[in-house]
Amino acid sequence: MKTFQIAVTTLLLGTFNFAVANDDVDAQIAQINNASAQERVQLMNEFKLKLSTLSAQEREEAITKLQTKTQNQEQVRERIRQNQTEQTENMKRSQQMNQLQNASPMMQQNNMGSGGSQMQMGKK
Repeated sequence: MKTFQIAVTTLLLGTFNFAVANDDVDAQIAQINNASAQERVQLMNEFKLKLSTLSAQEREEAITKLQTKTQNQEQVRERIRQNQTEQTENMKRSQQMNQLQNASPMMQQNNMGSGGSQMQMGKK
């Protein structure tokens, strides 16, 4: 009976430690993702130290979480870059179209004005 209580207590403590370690890992990953490049290096080194204290299974789970969240963040950054590029290109096209539209009536007026004066000269 006493052995059973010790086993259950050990199991519960292990589960509690795993949950606390899991929360710490999540917090560290969030810090890494939100950090500047310089801070990220320091935080990654701290994360590696944390990994060295975890069991093999916990390490594997922590690394997988880090990779997943980092990849997701990279995908978001790439989408933002693409959207910004598209917006810039659309703005340039709109500006060019506006310039052409504004230039077109002026060119027509110039052509009509010079063409009209030639016609008048020809009539005289």
